[in-house]
Amino acid sequence: MRQSSICKQCEDIPVVTSEIDGRLYAVVNVHALRGIPPTLLKHFQSDFDGESVEERTNRRRQNWISNVTVTSPVSA
Repeated sequence: MRQSSICKQCEDIPVVTSEIDGRLYAVVNVHALRGIPPTLLKHFQSDFDGESVEERTNRRRQNWISNVTVTSPVSA
């Protein structure tokens, strides 16, 4: 199951998580991070239309950050 986290301030999606075989994986949207110059980013076109569930799961398993732990932010 994929879950998106939406920033309450800018309404951007900075991170998406997906549980695969009992392990939490995540991908970070670097465009949502502050202070990253766009010139440092490499852009690639992607088309996932027609991708099977198995192909999608394998892509996430191979390319996403593995062993993720999500915690609540510390109150100031």
